[in-house]
Amino acid sequence: MNKELDIRLLLAQTSYEFIEWCGLIQGNQKNHPMVKDLYFDFISEYPYYAPMAKMTISRARFYRWLVAYRTFR
Repeated sequence: MNKELDIRLLLAQTSYEFIEWCGLIQGNQKNHPMVKDLYFDFISEYPYYAPMAKMTISRARFYRWLVAYRTFR
């Protein structure tokens, strides 16, 4: 598959902000140190995904996004 299609499939499972945070937009890839801290890094960068915010994401759902991202890579 081509990379653009892979990104679209990942986007369908997650969100644009998650794809951007992963560094897949504009070809920038980030290296994140520990899975434990990834959730907090993400919600600190995108606070509207924090608990009790507009687009709240649970840790379980965030973990599923990470699994989808790992499958993508």
